[in-house]
Amino acid sequence: MFTRRAATRRAFFMTSVRVGDHLPPALRRFLTVGAGAFFLSLVLSSVSDEVLQRVDLTLAVVLLLVVIALGVLFDMLGVAASASREAPLHAMAADRVPGAAEAISLVRNAAKVSSFSQDVVGDVAGTLSGAIATTIVYGVAQQYPELARLPLTPLLVALVAALTIGGKAAEKEFALRRWERILLLAGRLIRFSRRLTGWSRGSQRVASSSRRNGRKKRVTRQSRQGRK
Repeated sequence: MFTRRAATRRAFFMTSVRVGDHLPPALRRFLTVGAGAFFLSLVLSSVSDEVLQRVDLTLAVVLLLVVIALGVLFDMLGVAASASREAPLHAMAADRVPGAAEAISLVRNAAKVSSFSQDVVGDVAGTLSGAIATTIVYGVAQQYPELARLPLTPLLVALVAALTIGGKAAEKEFALRRWERILLLAGRLIRFSRRLTGWSRGSQRVASSSRRNGRKKRVTRQSRQGRK
Protein backbone atom coordinates (compact mmCIF):
# COMPACT_ATOMS: atom_id res chain seq x y z
CA MET A 1 0.00 0.00 0.00
CA PHE A 2 2.78 2.39 0.92
CA THR A 3 4.67 1.56 -2.27
CA ARG A 4 1.58 2.19 -4.37
CA ARG A 5 1.02 5.58 -2.74
CA ALA A 6 4.65 6.56 -3.27
CA ALA A 7 4.44 5.52 -6.93
CA THR A 8 1.22 7.52 -7.37
CA ARG A 9 2.78 10.64 -5.84
CA ARG A 10 5.87 10.30 -7.98
CA ALA A 11 3.78 9.90 -11.13
CA PHE A 12 1.75 13.00 -10.20
CA PHE A 13 4.93 14.98 -9.58
CA MET A 14 6.50 13.92 -12.88
CA THR A 15 3.28 14.77 -14.73
CA SER A 16 3.25 18.22 -13.12
CA VAL A 17 6.88 18.75 -14.15
CA ARG A 18 6.11 17.74 -17.75
CA VAL A 19 3.10 20.07 -17.84
CA GLY A 20 5.26 22.88 -16.44
CA ASP A 21 7.85 22.31 -19.17
CA HIS A 22 5.21 23.00 -21.84
CA LEU A 23 4.21 26.34 -20.34
CA PRO A 24 5.53 29.56 -21.91
CA PRO A 25 8.72 30.79 -20.19
CA ALA A 26 7.08 34.01 -19.03
CA LEU A 27 4.13 32.16 -17.48
CA ARG A 28 6.40 29.57 -15.88
CA ARG A 29 8.55 32.34 -14.45
CA PHE A 30 5.44 34.15 -13.17
CA LEU A 31 4.17 31.02 -11.41
CA THR A 32 7.55 30.12 -9.91
CA VAL A 33 8.46 33.59 -8.66
CA GLY A 34 4.89 34.31 -7.55
CA ALA A 35 4.67 31.07 -5.56
CA GLY A 36 8.05 31.73 -3.94
CA ALA A 37 7.03 35.28 -3.00
CA PHE A 38 3.70 34.06 -1.61
CA PHE A 39 5.21 31.45 0.71
CA LEU A 40 8.09 33.71 1.74
CA SER A 41 5.67 36.54 2.56
CA LEU A 42 3.42 34.15 4.45
CA VAL A 43 6.22 32.80 6.60
CA LEU A 44 7.87 36.15 7.30
CA SER A 45 4.56 37.86 8.03
CA SER A 46 3.56 35.14 10.49
CA VAL A 47 6.93 35.29 12.24
CA SER A 48 6.93 39.08 12.39
CA ASP A 49 3.39 39.15 13.82
CA GLU A 50 4.39 36.75 16.57
CA VAL A 51 7.54 38.74 17.34
CA LEU A 52 5.82 42.13 17.32
CA GLN A 53 3.21 40.94 19.77
CA ARG A 54 5.90 40.13 22.33
CA VAL A 55 8.37 42.99 21.98
CA ASP A 56 8.29 46.66 22.84
CA LEU A 57 8.42 49.59 20.45
CA THR A 58 12.21 49.86 20.51
CA LEU A 59 12.70 46.29 19.30
CA ALA A 60 9.94 46.78 16.74
CA VAL A 61 11.81 49.76 15.31
CA VAL A 62 15.02 47.68 15.24
CA LEU A 63 13.16 44.92 13.40
CA LEU A 64 11.86 47.46 10.90
CA LEU A 65 15.38 48.76 10.23
CA VAL A 66 16.66 45.19 9.80
CA VAL A 67 13.96 44.40 7.23
CA ILE A 68 14.76 47.60 5.30
CA ALA A 69 18.49 46.78 5.40
CA LEU A 70 17.86 43.25 4.11
CA GLY A 71 15.87 44.62 1.18
CA VAL A 72 18.69 47.03 0.30
CA LEU A 73 21.42 44.38 0.68
CA PHE A 74 19.62 41.83 -1.50
CA ASP A 75 19.00 44.52 -4.12
CA MET A 76 22.74 45.22 -4.09
CA LEU A 77 23.42 41.49 -4.59
CA GLY A 78 21.07 41.42 -7.57
CA VAL A 79 22.75 44.44 -9.17
CA ALA A 80 26.22 42.95 -8.58
CA ALA A 81 25.19 39.64 -10.16
CA SER A 82 23.83 41.43 -13.23
CA ALA A 83 27.07 43.41 -13.69
CA SER A 84 29.45 40.51 -13.02
CA ARG A 85 31.91 38.57 -15.21
CA GLU A 86 33.36 35.11 -14.68
CA ALA A 87 37.00 35.67 -15.67
CA PRO A 88 38.30 37.41 -12.51
CA LEU A 89 36.51 34.89 -10.30
CA HIS A 90 37.99 31.94 -12.21
CA ALA A 91 41.46 33.22 -11.41
CA MET A 92 40.53 33.42 -7.72
CA ALA A 93 39.00 29.94 -7.76
CA ALA A 94 42.18 28.57 -9.37
CA ASP A 95 44.13 30.11 -6.47
CA ARG A 96 41.69 28.51 -3.98
CA VAL A 97 40.32 31.82 -2.72
CA PRO A 98 37.45 31.01 -0.30
CA GLY A 99 34.05 31.79 -1.78
CA ALA A 100 35.25 32.20 -5.38
CA ALA A 101 33.66 28.96 -6.60
CA GLU A 102 30.33 29.90 -5.04
CA ALA A 103 30.61 33.38 -6.57
CA ILE A 104 31.05 31.78 -10.00
CA SER A 105 27.81 29.87 -9.45
CA LEU A 106 26.08 33.16 -8.68
CA VAL A 107 27.44 34.68 -11.90
CA ARG A 108 26.30 31.71 -13.98
CA ASN A 109 22.81 32.05 -12.51
CA ALA A 110 22.81 35.86 -12.59
CA ALA A 111 19.26 36.12 -13.97
CA LYS A 112 17.83 33.90 -11.23
CA VAL A 113 19.91 35.59 -8.52
CA SER A 114 18.82 39.04 -9.68
CA SER A 115 15.16 38.02 -9.91
CA PHE A 116 15.15 36.40 -6.46
CA SER A 117 17.12 39.18 -4.77
CA GLN A 118 15.34 42.17 -6.30
CA ASP A 119 11.88 40.90 -7.22
CA VAL A 120 11.16 38.38 -4.47
CA VAL A 121 13.17 39.47 -1.42
CA GLY A 122 13.06 43.17 -2.28
CA ASP A 123 9.29 43.32 -2.77
CA VAL A 124 8.61 41.08 0.23
CA ALA A 125 10.83 43.30 2.39
CA GLY A 126 8.94 46.37 1.18
CA THR A 127 5.56 44.82 1.99
CA LEU A 128 6.75 43.54 5.35
CA SER A 129 8.27 46.89 6.33
CA GLY A 130 4.93 48.58 5.63
CA ALA A 131 3.13 46.08 7.86
CA ILE A 132 5.67 46.56 10.66
CA ALA A 133 5.36 50.35 10.34
CA THR A 134 1.57 50.07 10.76
CA THR A 135 2.05 47.95 13.88
CA ILE A 136 4.49 50.52 15.31
CA VAL A 137 2.02 53.34 14.71
CA TYR A 138 -0.70 51.37 16.49
CA GLY A 139 1.62 50.75 19.47
CA VAL A 140 2.63 54.41 19.65
CA ALA A 141 -1.02 55.50 19.62
CA GLN A 142 -1.78 53.11 22.48
CA GLN A 143 1.18 54.08 24.66
CA TYR A 144 1.12 57.80 23.87
CA PRO A 145 -2.49 58.90 23.29
CA GLU A 146 -1.45 62.54 22.99
CA LEU A 147 0.39 61.65 19.75
CA ALA A 148 -2.66 60.00 18.20
CA ARG A 149 -3.74 63.33 16.67
CA LEU A 150 -0.59 63.50 14.57
CA PRO A 151 -0.48 61.89 11.09
CA LEU A 152 1.78 59.10 12.33
CA THR A 153 0.95 56.56 9.63
CA PRO A 154 1.77 58.82 6.63
CA LEU A 155 4.91 60.08 8.34
CA LEU A 156 6.27 56.62 9.16
CA VAL A 157 5.34 55.16 5.77
CA ALA A 158 7.09 58.10 4.08
CA LEU A 159 10.16 57.55 6.28
CA VAL A 160 10.25 53.84 5.39
CA ALA A 161 9.96 54.68 1.69
CA ALA A 162 12.73 57.28 1.96
CA LEU A 163 15.09 54.84 3.70
CA THR A 164 14.33 52.04 1.23
CA ILE A 165 14.54 54.07 -1.98
CA GLY A 166 17.48 56.15 -0.77
CA GLY A 167 19.38 53.05 0.32
CA LYS A 168 18.82 51.32 -3.02
CA ALA A 169 19.86 54.43 -4.92
CA ALA A 170 23.06 54.70 -2.88
CA GLU A 171 24.06 51.04 -3.21
CA LYS A 172 23.57 50.68 -6.97
CA GLU A 173 26.69 52.63 -7.98
CA PHE A 174 28.71 50.79 -5.34
CA ALA A 175 27.39 47.43 -6.58
CA LEU A 176 28.31 48.25 -10.18
CA ARG A 177 31.87 49.21 -9.18
CA ARG A 178 32.49 46.61 -6.47
CA TRP A 179 30.53 43.63 -7.80
CA GLU A 180 33.55 41.35 -7.43
CA ARG A 181 33.91 42.07 -3.70
CA ILE A 182 30.15 41.74 -3.12
CA LEU A 183 29.87 38.38 -4.88
CA LEU A 184 32.98 37.09 -3.14
CA LEU A 185 31.47 37.98 0.25
CA ALA A 186 28.18 36.35 -0.73
CA GLY A 187 30.12 33.30 -1.90
CA ARG A 188 31.87 33.04 1.44
CA LEU A 189 28.55 33.17 3.25
CA ILE A 190 27.19 30.43 0.98
CA ARG A 191 30.36 28.41 1.54
CA PHE A 192 29.95 28.73 5.31
CA SER A 193 26.29 27.66 5.16
CA ARG A 194 27.16 24.69 2.95
CA ARG A 195 29.82 23.60 5.39
CA LEU A 196 27.25 23.67 8.17
CA THR A 197 24.80 21.60 6.13
CA GLY A 198 27.45 19.37 4.52
CA TRP A 199 26.30 20.10 0.95
CA SER A 200 29.02 21.44 -1.35
CA ARG A 201 29.05 19.36 -4.54
CA GLY A 202 28.34 22.17 -6.97
CA SER A 203 31.02 24.47 -5.61
CA GLN A 204 33.59 21.65 -5.66
CA ARG A 205 32.89 20.99 -9.34
CA VAL A 206 33.24 24.68 -10.17
CA ALA A 207 36.47 24.97 -8.18
CA SER A 208 38.04 21.90 -9.82
CA SER A 209 37.01 23.17 -13.27
CA SER A 210 38.56 26.58 -12.55
CA ARG A 211 41.80 24.96 -11.36
CA ARG A 212 41.97 22.85 -14.54
CA ASN A 213 41.39 25.92 -16.69
CA GLY A 214 44.05 27.79 -14.73
CA ARG A 215 46.58 25.00 -15.26
CA LYS A 216 45.79 24.89 -18.98
CA LYS A 217 46.31 28.63 -19.29
CA ARG A 218 49.64 28.45 -17.44
CA VAL A 219 50.84 25.57 -19.64
CA THR A 220 49.79 27.44 -22.78
CA ARG A 221 51.55 30.61 -21.59
CA GLN A 222 54.73 28.69 -20.77
CA SER A 223 54.72 26.93 -24.13
CA ARG A 224 54.36 30.24 -25.94
CA GLN A 225 57.21 31.73 -23.96
CA GLY A 226 59.33 28.66 -24.77
CA ARG A 227 58.70 29.10 -28.49
CA LYS A 228 59.79 32.71 -28.30
